Amino acid sequence: MSLEKSFERKSLWRPIVAMVIELWRAHPIAFIVLIATTVIPGFSYSVYVLAMRGLINALVESPTSGAWDIPTYMLLYIAAILVEMTMNMLRPIILVYLRDHATYHIQSRIYEQVANASLIRFEEGEFYDCLRRADNNLGDRLTELLNGMLLPLWQFSIAASIAGTLFVVHPWIIPIMALGIIPSLLLQSKRAHMVYDVQRKHTLTDRLRHYYQELLTDRHAAAEVRLFGLSRFLHNRWAHSWRTREKDVLNVYKRDSGYHAFGGFWEWLSYAGALSLIIYSVITGQATIGDLAVVISYATRFQNFLQGTVQGVGNILEHSEFLGDAFEFFVLAKEQEKEPVKQIRPSYIETKQASDTKQGLAITARDITFTYPSRTETVVKNVNLQIEPGEKIAIVGENGAGKTTLVKLLIGLYAPDSGEIYMVDGNIEKRTPEEVQNRVAAVFQDYAKFDLKLRENIGFGQLDAMSEDARLHAAAHQADILDIHADLSDGWDGYLGRKFGDRDLSGGQWQKVALGRAYLKDADLVVLDEPTSALDPKSELALFERFVDLTENRTALMISHRLGAARLADRVIVMAGGQIVESGSHEELLKLNGEYARLFSAQAQWYQ
Repeated sequence: MSLEKSFERKSLWRPIVAMVIELWRAHPIAFIVLIATTVIPGFSYSVYVLAMRGLINALVESPTSGAWDIPTYMLLYIAAILVEMTMNMLRPIILVYLRDHATYHIQSRIYEQVANASLIRFEEGEFYDCLRRADNNLGDRLTELLNGMLLPLWQFSIAASIAGTLFVVHPWIIPIMALGIIPSLLLQSKRAHMVYDVQRKHTLTDRLRHYYQELLTDRHAAAEVRLFGLSRFLHNRWAHSWRTREKDVLNVYKRDSGYHAFGGFWEWLSYAGALSLIIYSVITGQATIGDLAVVISYATRFQNFLQGTVQGVGNILEHSEFLGDAFEFFVLAKEQEKEPVKQIRPSYIETKQASDTKQGLAITARDITFTYPSRTETVVKNVNLQIEPGEKIAIVGENGAGKTTLVKLLIGLYAPDSGEIYMVDGNIEKRTPEEVQNRVAAVFQDYAKFDLKLRENIGFGQLDAMSEDARLHAAAHQADILDIHADLSDGWDGYLGRKFGDRDLSGGQWQKVALGRAYLKDADLVVLDEPTSALDPKSELALFERFVDLTENRTALMISHRLGAARLADRVIVMAGGQIVESGSHEELLKLNGEYARLFSAQAQWYQ
């Protein structure tokens, strides 16, 4: 499903309304106070205008009976200034307070939706682009939008305050000047669309440009970049993406300049008309000198504040398009979050006898098929598989055979397009994979490298054990990484990687840390996927041997295009072209003299 179909903007104002609702939810009292401290100073302008008009009329003409005297108008003017100063002092404090609460509130919603999104969503380019746009500098965007919203609100309150007084002077002044501002308002809306469309068009270009920047400056890529002479190539790619975006942005602002000039001309005509009207009224005796002074002094300000309001609204609309990405992501994630559960249809299976001894999980897959959202070819085709509790399974095949995808389907990280998958053991009746993922541990070939403390790197496997040094020590021993702990001056609290510490690890060491997470979880089903290419075949075999020993009484899935693990498994599953082409023990498959025998013969010298 495309993003355009899942979320169609009916109005530029939708994100504004949604943002106001989020601000209210974040802190209602602070929101009300912020609006009050913005609007009250604006309406004090009506007091300024009335006080000035009264002072001029009192000085030019003889005061009528009961009219306010000069000191009264002066006191009224001073009181308005004091109120404005007080509000201006409070507003920045409330603004920062509300901004921080709202940023936390919206980002929390994004991260909750990300946590609830199925893994397959991250394989979709459109979904990932939407997520990047939603989370891109959200705090800064929200700050700009808040400031941009308050400024036109303040300007509008001043314009409305002056308009009320000008209406008393002459009722036709305001309609004349309002007509002059309509073209600018319409053109600002068009400008906001143009700017956002350019930014959205270049989402992928911007991602590539930033990635080229990383490659040009990244420590890990520096050796290969120099070895293969990639510096000039990457720099040219970066420059091309920059120039492509710059050209489109420049075209937008050229058109914007023309819109601005056209709108300014109409504003000037409206002001000229209003000024001509009040001069005529003074000549004919329908207005006073005080009225003329008010129009001359405040009609221009009214015009400026109206123009500022229109420009501010344009800025709001521009930023609201980007903030709207967050709400677009909310809608998209909400529509998709239950999709995998709907696609997995558990069938009936007889439950086994309960047992207090750990047995591992059984897995049943019936006629499952899967295709990645962004691809057309089927990756897993009509697979049927039954894995018994505690069984050690080696899934082998050449690169691209579909091994990792199959396992991700079996443990519920992906949902099949068709077919059914469920798990069962002695203590749990039939369950979908999602319902038992807390009993599954896995180390994939694209394992995560957390530049955090060693305690956290292992403790993420079982959060409630993160503070238990004894359990961390046992998991580290099983994963053979106690030497890393010994090398860290802060022990378990030492940072891995170079972002926050100074202890970098090799690829093999990072994978052992990932193994430590899996061992800490003490899961019923453990997956080891494609040990790092940094290991030679014999070292990989030793790693698998240790893995099999440590997964006793657990179901274990071992994935590799090398066949060292095959002889350790109870059963070998051979995949090719997304299908299971052979299944049996190591000896049985050699006698079959098929795909497995061919692969093993080609690799036999590695294990002699």
